[in-house]
Amino acid sequence: MTIKIYYAYYDTVWGQEPVSILKKHWSDKNKEEWAYDFKSCPSVKNFYHNMYGIPALRDYHLNISKTQTYSKLLNQAYYDREVKVTNQDKRSIQYGKIFLFTEQKNLLVTVSYPPFLEKTIQHANYITGQLDVGKYPRAMQASIQFLHDTDWNIRKDDLLWYIKFHTKEKIKFIPFRLTEKMMILYAHAPRIKTIQDRKRPFTSLIPFYTAIKNAGIKKLLLKEIKQNLSGDYA
Repeated sequence: MTIKIYYAYYDTVWGQEPVSILKKHWSDKNKEEWAYDFKSCPSVKNFYHNMYGIPALRDYHLNISKTQTYSKLLNQAYYDREVKVTNQDKRSIQYGKIFLFTEQKNLLVTVSYPPFLEKTIQHANYITGQLDVGKYPRAMQASIQFLHDTDWNIRKDDLLWYIKFHTKEKIKFIPFRLTEKMMILYAHAPRIKTIQDRKRPFTSLIPFYTAIKNAGIKKLLLKEIKQNLSGDYA
């Protein structure tokens, strides 16, 4: 069985499909020394199965301190769209948004796994989360908190953050073009009245899953996505 994952970005700057960690980092395995190479360990390979990285298709820079965050490379419009400062005093930011949708009824994913071999994030903590993309259509992005003032430079093809699909099935990525209708549907998903009326902003994800199912948002999104496939799938 193959699981289809539909993906899109705001534009082509981040437009490459997620990269398999196994294929990216394990293609140079030395067969003569396999017994001494941790990359050959079945338990390690099982852990990294269906783990993907979100690649940078351009050089990238951010300067993060307790008082400001800015970029020497990104223009203001792109910066405003792609970089969100969640807490300046704690140097917390979010970046690298990708839209992922699946037709599966259930597909648990873990977002922002710690890096494997990439050195793109130094002196920082990933804020890792887990959700079911088969039940809750939503965009995903890296959430990180820098421990010190940092001048952060990323090279093209570095992996920005990681996502783990908790399934043994093969993953197939299919690109689509974002439309205004999709964005309206997506924006409505976390603002459903049954959620907004709750006094506590953070609660179990189960009410979100149920509310989105009852509102039929996922079905509408998937219909719009299939009408706007891109690349070789158009």
